[in-house]
Amino acid sequence: MANSSTAAAAAYPLLVQRYGVAGVTPPSSSSTATRVFSLPAMKLLDVNLPEEMRGSSGGGGNTFLETPQGLVLVLMTTSSPPASAFLLDPRDGSRVAELPPLGEGELPAHRRCVLSGRPPEPGCGVLVLDLESPALLFCRVGGERWSRHGYDIGCYDLPEEYCSVPKRKQLFDVAGVGGRFYFAENKGELGTLDFTGGGGGGEAVVGAIAIPVLDYFPAGQVMSSSLTFLVESRGDLFLVAIAFEGYNIGGPYDVHVFRMDFSAAAPGPAWRRATDIGDRAFLVGGDNFSGASCSASGCGVKANRIYWINGFSEDEKRNLYVFSVEDGSVETLDTFEPLPGAPRQTPFWLRSNADGQPGSPAMAYSLPDGKTHDDVSLPEMHSNTFLETPQGWVLVLSSSPTPKTTTTTFLLDPRDGRKVGLPPLDENELPTGRKCVLSDSAPDAGAGVVVLSLQGPAVWFCRVGGERWSTHTYDMGYFSLPDEYCAPKKRHLFDVAGGVGGRFYFCEDKGFSLGTLDFTGDGEPVLGAVAVPGGIDDMFPSPDSSGMRPRTSSSRTATWPPHQFSV
Repeated sequence: MANSSTAAAAAYPLLVQRYGVAGVTPPSSSSTATRVFSLPAMKLLDVNLPEEMRGSSGGGGNTFLETPQGLVLVLMTTSSPPASAFLLDPRDGSRVAELPPLGEGELPAHRRCVLSGRPPEPGCGVLVLDLESPALLFCRVGGERWSRHGYDIGCYDLPEEYCSVPKRKQLFDVAGVGGRFYFAENKGELGTLDFTGGGGGGEAVVGAIAIPVLDYFPAGQVMSSSLTFLVESRGDLFLVAIAFEGYNIGGPYDVHVFRMDFSAAAPGPAWRRATDIGDRAFLVGGDNFSGASCSASGCGVKANRIYWINGFSEDEKRNLYVFSVEDGSVETLDTFEPLPGAPRQTPFWLRSNADGQPGSPAMAYSLPDGKTHDDVSLPEMHSNTFLETPQGWVLVLSSSPTPKTTTTTFLLDPRDGRKVGLPPLDENELPTGRKCVLSDSAPDAGAGVVVLSLQGPAVWFCRVGGERWSTHTYDMGYFSLPDEYCAPKKRHLFDVAGGVGGRFYFCEDKGFSLGTLDFTGDGEPVLGAVAVPGGIDDMFPSPDSSGMRPRTSSSRTATWPPHQFSV
């Protein structure tokens, strides 16, 4: 049963079913609402999409094409003047960028739309792919007209008895990164697509970057076929490969994620395996585009996950698969209820442009008034990676949209957007599970910033006004666990308090000592301990009332020599 929701922005990312075929429409609690499956809510909702998107593309009304960047290309075929085109933000119905006019009849029957970058500033490219032939349409934001182009990327390698006439390849999966389009249709190369001229009337230039052939099927593995999806995320280009046994597209599945390293150093550009995509979720396999990325914390979805709809299996078009990049585990969810009389369709993704627009409203619960607000402005916290601190500041890693990503790192006051600069820190260096703590309540010059790994004994440290971050590992011994429960597991810090005289404190030694963590002027960590007589046992009146067994000793102290840290 779906729930009615007027705050559509809080429900993104969405899966939307293309109803309207053969006159079949879904049930809804509102005549203007659209039935969607919300990833943050993990259930069906009725949301009010902008009026420009009602009526469906292909079923009368305006034509609209969703993009991986969260904006929607709309052709206003029902208004005057006809064929006006623009980019729409589906959250609030605002027109983000005007485009040259384009008639519905000029579009191919089967198409996809991709932008060359975000946000869509003047000069940004808008690409519409023909999915049935090697042709495309292109214009620029601020340009004068759309241009149509053909291209040649070779022919499919098909047996002659299967296809006697050579069939030319066409683009299905294109990602826009830093103003350039990329595709991966041929083994051993990464295709590039550029357009000359600034007004939209230039030429399409197809190129290629030589890369090693990507082979993710281990020797002896039975899986031999795969589906691949290109994903742009914070200025980086990723490839998601979902492999399956033989040609059995119904599963089981194996997921692989790779990040393109554009480095010119030997051995040159290549796909590098990614076992952690951080505070991101990738959306792949929808009916409208191949792959998109969103901020997990900003959108309320699970981090380090791949959300996939299998549009190739008739039996699974309603199933949503959620893969963990870290361990490969998968969760299967049933999304849309079967609708009698309607054909099975692959839902399309509709992701919010909010994580690409700093300062876009977010939903939040306010403790002072005890109410939920859906219009809270959180500057710089939608498109970027951010870590909250107990001191009220937010550590933000802001990536620039270029093929070689550069990161600006700073502390942010979320109330007024005030910033305190820090040395740059690449999100790919950080683990998925992490916490951030400051050594002082106010980030003045010299204040320490610590990022803890919650998955192992490692910390990252810098000072306000410092030149770089330093990475350290440490040794606190092992957790006391039965051998039959698990292999020896190293202890690591989960709970550290800062803001107490410039020092960090922790309590990981069962209450017998209060651990201290200091950093020298050169950034070297020094662990110490303050003895706590009696330990944590003194908190409980007696073993009988608490149910706890008395400790055999209550006088030991712990020492943490500095050499137990390493860089």
